[in-house]
Amino acid sequence: MRKTAGYIVYQDDFEKHFLNVSANFYSVESQQFIKCCDCGDYLKKAERRLKEEMRGFLST
Repeated sequence: MRKTAGYIVYQDDFEKHFLNVSANFYSVESQQFIKCCDCGDYLKKAERRLKEEMRGFLST
C-alpha cells in the first residue's frame, strides 16, 4: 500500500498524539478506580468501558 501525503500527515500529526493521550487517559482512569474499588467492581467498570468504546467505534 502506498502512503499518501494525507495519510502521513494523519499518522504524524494526529494518530500518534491521539493514541498517547488516550493511553494516558485510560491509565489514569484505571489507577483511580483501582484505588477505590475491589477487583469485581474494577472488572465490571472495565467491561462497561470496553462496550462503550465498541459502540462508539461501530457507530462511526
